[in-house]
Formats: sequence, C-alpha cells, structure tokens
Amino acid sequence: MVIDTDQQEKLKLKKFREWILSQPRFVSPRTDDVFLLRFLHFRKFNLDETCKVFEKYMKVRQANPHCYKNLDVHDPQVCDLMKRGYLFPLLERDSQGRTVIFGRCAAFNQKYGHRPTDLFRAIMMTLEVLLEDEYNQRNGFVYIFDEEGVGLSEVTYLGIREIKRLLQSGEKALPVKHKEVHWLHLPHLIRTILVFISSFLTEKLQNRLYLPKNLGELKISPSRILPKEYGGTVSWRVMSEKWIKKLEDNRERLLALDNMVVDENRKNKKIHVKK
Repeated sequence: MVIDTDQQEKLKLKKFREWILSQPRFVSPRTDDVFLLRFLHFRKFNLDETCKVFEKYMKVRQANPHCYKNLDVHDPQVCDLMKRGYLFPLLERDSQGRTVIFGRCAAFNQKYGHRPTDLFRAIMMTLEVLLEDEYNQRNGFVYIFDEEGVGLSEVTYLGIREIKRLLQSGEKALPVKHKEVHWLHLPHLIRTILVFISSFLTEKLQNRLYLPKNLGELKISPSRILPKEYGGTVSWRVMSEKWIKKLEDNRERLLALDNMVVDENRKNKKIHVKK
C-alpha cells in the first residue's frame, strides 16, 4: 500500500515524539505538534537527522543560558532594545513567501545600558515566536541588518569570540532555515570583520550572505514591504510596536521553554528510531 505524503509525515511526527519521550535525560520537553514540526521541516522529515538536531538544540540552550533562556520581553534592557527597533519582522512576506526579519543594528548600544546578552535574547525570542508558524518552518527566513551608525566599539563590546561561538552552535542546533542574509550599509572595517567571522559558517550559509552598499543594491521583492524609511510604506516604528505586542502575547510560552533541560545523570537509553 502506498502511503501519501501527509500520512508519512504524521507517522514520522508520531515516531519523533515517541523517541523524545523515551529519553529520560530530556526533562519536561515540549512535544506539541507545532514545536516538533520545526525540527522535522528543518531536516526534511529525516528522523535520524531530526533527532540529532533536537538533542543539539536542547544542549545548546543549556550550555548558553545567557543567550537562550529567560526570553522575557519585559526585561528592561531587552524591552528598551526592542522599542528602539533593533529587530522585527516585516508585516508582509517577500515574493517567495518568506518572512523578512529586519534589524536596525545601531539601536544596540552600551550607552543605553544594553548588554550582549540582551541582543542575543532578542534574536532568540524573535525566532522562537516566528517558528510557531508552520509556514515559516517550511519557507525559512530572509534577514536584513542595517549597519549604518554601527562602530567598531559595538563589535568589540559584543566580542568576536562570543559571536563566533554562538554562530557556529546556532547554525547546527537551531531548526531555522536561513535563506538570505543582507548586511546593509556596512562600514569598511566592520565589513572586513564580518567577512572574517563568516568564514566560521558552513559554505552553504556563506553563499547566502549579501553585502549591499546601499538601498539600490538591496534585492528585496517587492520593495514596498520594507519599512517606510527604506523605501516601503509602513514606518519601522509601527512594525516594531506590532512585534513587541506579539512577543508580549507569547511571553508565557517563551518563559516556559526554560522548563526544558537535559539531565545526563538520569538513566540514558540508546538513541534509536524505527524506520
């Protein structure tokens, strides 16, 4: 009997959930359909690979709590960062149906009391909420980071070593499809640093990096979806306010992620997934 695609996916979802529940070291894992599907879509429903990514995700969160836990939009520094328009998704998808995440990088500044952990948590809470949408799980994301006004002091404040470590761990452990990354208005020195940092990424992701010098070189279609200040129709302030409201609506869900931990002291069963 031939099983259709939907039936196959439902069967793999069921087996994936059973595998997670069979692993005592995973304490209080989320096992609802939407959460598990992000891992399955990321690895195109290959169960073995899906299980590996899930385990990496759990361990990376635990190894880097300063970045992946306490994703609280009500934290004063995080809230201030978001209100300054540091990160938000555009209101409409691009011509390929992908959500575009826009970053106004100069909004992050230590003179405002922002800490590197605030920046990383802002990114993580944004991705976690967007991944609640299965459409985003399937289609992935496009990123635009406007670097105008960013100086060397902000880059050194973040720490190149920390950026490298998080990029490498996040690329392998987060079930996110990064389709395109556009770094806009990069100062020459920071462009050099970024090229150096990007060398730590996989070749696949390196090939998806774009460095437009100005808006004329930014290839986003349709351009009307961009913030008004960048040639679109709706101000970034409106987009940012809408996104903060969305994060507030999901605050309890985000904080509940901290209940998930890995306890290697508990009896550990061998990883095995039935085909």
